[in-house]
Amino acid sequence: MVEIQSQNEHHKFWANHLLPQFRRYIAEIGAYTSKQQDEHVKFFDSLLPHLGPRLPHPHTKAVLTVANMPLGFSVNLSDARKPIARMEIEPLDDTSGSAEDLFAANCIPACFTTLVKGMTTRVDTRWAHQLRQAFTPTSEESAIAKPRLRPGIERVSLAYFGITFDGDNRAMKYCTSHWPKFLGTATAESNDATSADAFLFSAIRRLKPGGEALAPSLDAIQHYFQNERHAKLPSPILFVGLDCIDPSRARIKMYGRTHSTAFSNVRNIMTLGGRALTAETTEFLARLRSIWHLLLNDPKAKDDEDYDRPPLDPNSLRTGLLVSFEVSALVSTPDIKVYVPFWQYHETDVQAINNLEQIFSLLGWDWGSGKYGDLLRKTFVGTDLAATQNHDYVSFNYSKRQGSYMTMYHVPPRPESTTA
Repeated sequence: MVEIQSQNEHHKFWANHLLPQFRRYIAEIGAYTSKQQDEHVKFFDSLLPHLGPRLPHPHTKAVLTVANMPLGFSVNLSDARKPIARMEIEPLDDTSGSAEDLFAANCIPACFTTLVKGMTTRVDTRWAHQLRQAFTPTSEESAIAKPRLRPGIERVSLAYFGITFDGDNRAMKYCTSHWPKFLGTATAESNDATSADAFLFSAIRRLKPGGEALAPSLDAIQHYFQNERHAKLPSPILFVGLDCIDPSRARIKMYGRTHSTAFSNVRNIMTLGGRALTAETTEFLARLRSIWHLLLNDPKAKDDEDYDRPPLDPNSLRTGLLVSFEVSALVSTPDIKVYVPFWQYHETDVQAINNLEQIFSLLGWDWGSGKYGDLLRKTFVGTDLAATQNHDYVSFNYSKRQGSYMTMYHVPPRPESTTA
């Protein structure tokens, strides 16, 4: 086991809380050798300075997770391969959210540098840096954008990073939002959802090299948005993520939110209003339909495709479903996924575990026999899972190549004390 040397009180604060949890998490997943675990833990430790000062932050809250933690874990299960651990991080520093750095832009370059240095696969950041340059507002634009944010939103993050741990390998994804730049530059007449989407799509089409190859999928999404004018539409797009690999292979995901959980609405979105219905999509929808009531924790959703499950917290901005539209130069139609905010439909981790283990058993995975519950119990030691909710989102997908695959996103409990 490697020994981690904390660099300062803030690093020590995060290390004491998160390092043991991350080590247990990747160990319990069961897909990594001891050497691989040690290497990933050392890399994880190198990221902790980018989480910002010890809690409470003097100026802002992390917006990556519903619990305002700047970091999350996730596990991906699949028919086709071993489980894969992932993590997501929102970089912050001690001035993030202050008057001098309203949208926490100043800390992003340093985090980029640490991440690129820690990857074991080839990294290509050309597209990422182009979007960062396009969407980072000036201080003047930030001052204009801040009061234009939707009521209840304190800050929109300009950067999330996702890291995948696949055996020895680590690969990274960059996420950003166009909203601060858009709100800081839009006129009163053009400050609307349609204009915001157009601003984003235009920036993606201009990416070099290869942005023009994304046109067929982008056209299909924009056509859907323009022809499906209803309140359930997952528009406007909220943020965008992309793989930091060669642009000829990179995926770009655009995330929006629909406030309806009715499966009829999911079908409409997944098929772009019926325009993108294929044999693969039909199989995907059939599999998703068979477990939808378990994802929503409501038997009413089993037989009624129009049933819209009420959220546990209707006042939250994170209601309904998160939807991603994935485009790449390799395909001419977008790949669409839905993400269920489990904390909105499961009061506790125990409820979530019970439903997910039923799903895993239906899918023929050995994670349905108590293994998944053990992952959380052994990771979050001392946490009463019958009284907590450490689940964030859960996604399900299907493809001919990978079969069924799911990702469960987890939020580490917030430190109970701000002492190191």
